[in-house]
Amino acid sequence: MARFVKKYKHEIGQSPDAIYFRGKKKIENVILRLIDFDATNLTESPIEKVKDALTYQETPTVTWFNIDGLHN
Repeated sequence: MARFVKKYKHEIGQSPDAIYFRGKKKIENVILRLIDFDATNLTESPIEKVKDALTYQETPTVTWFNIDGLHN
């Protein structure tokens, strides 16, 4: 069975690969978390700005940047 998606006015004429959020806003603020780990250590910390994650760029550990509530 085919599934039909209703197009809104702001979507008409845009690129087919443009991403639009169609759901309801789930949380008020976006939560940014940084997860940094290696074979022996794991650090998870909330951050305020993306610039705060740049300090982990030159470390030899694996760094994961998680964004919860991407709606804005």
